[in-house]
Amino acid sequence: MITVASPILPDDIGIPVVSYFHDDPRFDSVCPDFERDARVYIEHLKEYGHRKIGYLGLCRDRKFNSLISEAERVGLEFPARWRVNYIPATCEDSFDQLLKQNEGKNLPTALIILNDAGALKLMRRIHDRGFRIPEDFSIIGHDNIAYSRSTVPALTTISFGSPDEIAESLVSLLMARMQNPDGPRKKTLLKSELIIREAC
Repeated sequence: MITVASPILPDDIGIPVVSYFHDDPRFDSVCPDFERDARVYIEHLKEYGHRKIGYLGLCRDRKFNSLISEAERVGLEFPARWRVNYIPATCEDSFDQLLKQNEGKNLPTALIILNDAGALKLMRRIHDRGFRIPEDFSIIGHDNIAYSRSTVPALTTISFGSPDEIAESLVSLLMARMQNPDGPRKKTLLKSELIIREAC
């Protein structure tokens, strides 16, 4: 089985499993390299002159922790008041929460968003609140979904790599597990790259 829902699987499933996206320690996995992604995000924003970075997304995952570590390493501001935790159903409200937390003043100049789907909704909310992208906020998403290049401005994002590369990694791990059920667990990190567009 190849799955994006490994956390809900029982331990004794009885068949070979490869987990996509989730680094589940019970199974072989193909997942993002969150540490590398954090370096790519932060280096790009720093290169564009940003020193004040905000984050709208899940504030208790590996991606978030990697961003904190990388921002601290290069000396960028990334304080708690510029971070808003949200679940996908409430992502648009996270920008309003950011404004409220900072009383509309001393805001970050760049926002890293959990994923492209959330970024596209947030871009509309930012516009509705009278701000401009990228003049007031540079925006970076994650996933490089099809719509990310169709927005105005087009969304800067991180791509996991080509669908063919991802499929090859998943199937190769599954075939290897079928041939060697008792072998050591294997993990493949996705070869992500920054897709630079107009939102930064």
